[in-house]
Amino acid sequence: MSRELNSLYLENQSIPVPLDLFQAKPKFGTKAERWVWRGFKSSARADDLALYHWAKANEQYSDYYYARFNAETKPYEYTDEEYEKCIKPLSADWTRAETDYLLDMCRRFDLRFIVIHDRYYSCPGGPASPGSAQERSLEDLKDRYYSICRALTQYRAGEDSRDPEDLPLQATNKLADDLALLRFDKKKELERKEYLEALFRRTKEEIEEEEILIVEARRIEANERRLIHEREGLLQSHAMFEEAPSSVNISTVKVQFSQAADPSAPLPQSHSAAQSTAGDSSVTPK
Repeated sequence: MSRELNSLYLENQSIPVPLDLFQAKPKFGTKAERWVWRGFKSSARADDLALYHWAKANEQYSDYYYARFNAETKPYEYTDEEYEKCIKPLSADWTRAETDYLLDMCRRFDLRFIVIHDRYYSCPGGPASPGSAQERSLEDLKDRYYSICRALTQYRAGEDSRDPEDLPLQATNKLADDLALLRFDKKKELERKEYLEALFRRTKEEIEEEEILIVEARRIEANERRLIHEREGLLQSHAMFEEAPSSVNISTVKVQFSQAADPSAPLPQSHSAAQSTAGDSSVTPK
């Protein structure tokens, strides 16, 4: 339809306009705040780097807001005496120089052992690579570090001159908690990775077979629950027969049993009620 014809057709008719499409301009009770491009420094950085960001003009702070979320880990350190007494007897495969280098790497990379293992033979001052077959694995580095931590924790706790029986319970529990947090089982870690590798290498047929086995196992569990429920019902019915008094007619107990089995079944009338009903039905009205 052309525009001229449409205007003639709608000349005397009002055009409906959806009001929900037109909204009034919102009126805020507060005035818009002013933002400025401001420089800042973060205490989480040690290089004194100055960065910039947008911030409200009326806000003033001495340190970067998110610097407080910078969690720093402090790897263990040891003295010469502690190394000779509790660290050196742990393993003859590690030298003092390589142990110091490992703890320095843990301090530099914040205990991120994936990064430590990746840079272990490439950082300056580190040991030379003995070959890909004899290099320290990720589990070797973890096992060495946590064994050092456990040995130092036990050694420093043993330096307390007080009698172990006189130590407060909080101190004993703290030592046990610290040792539990520093536990690392290299064998279990290797087994876990082997299981994950086997799980990742599954074929499509193996995955489908596993899903079928899971469905079958769920069906068996459902059948077991159903059998247990039916067995409980039979035991309850048997208990009803045993607990019934001798004066009660056995038919009454059978009725109760049938009602327990099928609640929708109609209740039968007693013998006297049946006779009275039959007598009433035999009388014909005059």
